[in-house]
Amino acid sequence: MTIFSPDPNFERGISQYPAINDQVHLVVEEDLARIYGNADTGQVTIGRLSGAESIPVRVDLDKLVTRHSAVLGSTGSGKSTTVTSLLRSLSVGQGEGASFPNARVLLIDIHGEYGRALGEVARVFRVNPLEGEFPLYVPYWALDLGDLLAFLLGKTDEKALTAIQDRILQMKVNAVANGAYPGADLNSLTSDSPLPFSLKSLWFALIDPELKTWIENTQQTSARTAAGDAETLMPPTYPLPGIGGASPFANKSNVLSIRRQLDQLRSRLLDRQFDFMLRPGPWEPNLEDAPESDLPQLLESWLGHDRPITVLDLSGVPSSVLMRLIGGILNVIYEALFWGRERPEGGR
Repeated sequence: MTIFSPDPNFERGISQYPAINDQVHLVVEEDLARIYGNADTGQVTIGRLSGAESIPVRVDLDKLVTRHSAVLGSTGSGKSTTVTSLLRSLSVGQGEGASFPNARVLLIDIHGEYGRALGEVARVFRVNPLEGEFPLYVPYWALDLGDLLAFLLGKTDEKALTAIQDRILQMKVNAVANGAYPGADLNSLTSDSPLPFSLKSLWFALIDPELKTWIENTQQTSARTAAGDAETLMPPTYPLPGIGGASPFANKSNVLSIRRQLDQLRSRLLDRQFDFMLRPGPWEPNLEDAPESDLPQLLESWLGHDRPITVLDLSGVPSSVLMRLIGGILNVIYEALFWGRERPEGGR
């Protein structure tokens, strides 16, 4: 039971509990209008009341988008339809003067439910795009390095993992030192800094010491018979070490004993189902660690278009990488908003 005060604005809660034999009044349309029809500044219409369709239902836009919200219900109850209606209301609005042209909604759609429903008000990115959609690319070098290496290499001991991270850091340091990223501070770079590096070059540099053999035991003359090719992921060719101290001799320098992990890395790079991440179109670095496009272009493609909603459809993403990918996307967006918060277009 709710007690109404003379104040025309509805207030939630109970100010006075009823007693036995108190009168009970039916809720009339005027009462419902006071509860659901508040048209204060900042309210957005999300639908109409099922029991009185002449009454619009509004929610406080600021409170809705600055707090955690959930749409709950059993299977088939209409959760996706409700979310679609909410997003339309937030981005387009209802009624005269209710449009929000500067709205920016990023929807991560893991089941492929919203591309068609929001097509005319959204730009849809999908791993395998349909007509009118755009290819989804999430560059591996923008993801958390620890998660990325766990996915690419599998279980790796700490010593080898540290050596690999050090090599990646050096690749990024070299790119900055060569002037590829003006404004980047060499002193603050880490292996996790979201700068491009070539996985093919990394693999090729790591696989060579694992396979290398030498003609003499002083390890001065390589026994290599074929150079291999990083671009096509062809390893260099060496004869196997001799038996009983015979030539050729096994390599002893920079060996991390990660042959199995490097075979898994090569397998991942050759697996076409991971192309959206490991071969991300214009965001894939060449063998010199230089991509055609960088993070600003990625963010602009996601958030800088003329539609209020961006749908990142992850329904075609393999489950083995889905959670890592979602975390990476959210991290890229958050970092961009945080570091750009003082700019006019930033996320203050």
